[in-house]
Amino acid sequence: MKYYVMFDVGGTQIKAGILNEKGELYKNEIYSYPSRATEPKEIIFSNFKEIIIELEKTIEDEAYVISGIGMAFPGPFDYEKGISKIRGLDKYDAIYNLRIEDEICSIYPKLKNCPFRFLHDVEGFALGICNGLSLSSEVKLMHLCIGTGAGSAFTRGKKVLKQAEYGMPQNGWIYDAPFKDGRIDDYISVRGLEALAVQHCKKSMDGAELFLLAESNNEAAKEAFLEFGKNIEDAIREYLIKFQPDGLIFAGQISKSFSYFGKALEEYCRKLNIKIYLEVNTSKKIIEGLYTAF
Repeated sequence: MKYYVMFDVGGTQIKAGILNEKGELYKNEIYSYPSRATEPKEIIFSNFKEIIIELEKTIEDEAYVISGIGMAFPGPFDYEKGISKIRGLDKYDAIYNLRIEDEICSIYPKLKNCPFRFLHDVEGFALGICNGLSLSSEVKLMHLCIGTGAGSAFTRGKKVLKQAEYGMPQNGWIYDAPFKDGRIDDYISVRGLEALAVQHCKKSMDGAELFLLAESNNEAAKEAFLEFGKNIEDAIREYLIKFQPDGLIFAGQISKSFSYFGKALEEYCRKLNIKIYLEVNTSKKIIEGLYTAF
């Protein structure tokens, strides 16, 4: 049987799994590995190789064939050629401008005839969402993945839109749009939420800690989340009005805190007939979305 090894490549962690020839997640398992993103190129590529070997060991099929390697990377990246353009972000600097397929195959020749495919991580997520649903070609969705930045994608039917159409920006990326004293990425992100935690709670903490504080009925933590939700609403209002999506998909761990930051946004979307959906398991959807590249 054919199998596909899929990577969701992050700056600190790599989530990886295997899909069978039907595009189903093998053993329903996603594995997590350190990214080694700040190491020299030899270690980064050796890490990719070792992950592939580890995943192969989980396949209980002596006649298995690895028929594809899929990798979802954040930008900047040349997805057609499989070349990282990430530089100056304290991750993957050592593999800047290198063709990833060539580097991996040079140390793991077994994969030389194996096709590699590359997607933007949020595009992979959007495709994973859309291909898991029964959608008509007219259904429009906006996908928002809040993490180290404001990752976004816009879809119509089961296609990711890339051109500046329907009121969306080029490539569907909103992160760099001007917002308040900076850009959307500065506010709709992990660091944006952490800044609000300091402002309201007088203490530096991550989103998980802030969530636990809000769960304990701490008013300052709740106020931080409310302001975060207002920032999201203000930042994406223009796109909701112009693009007029049928649904807004929130991805990632931040979705667990939606009850604290999302009520006003939910009410606003209700007026526009936009339904909000939450998806916590971002990597699973990215890995499933990568299958469409084959």
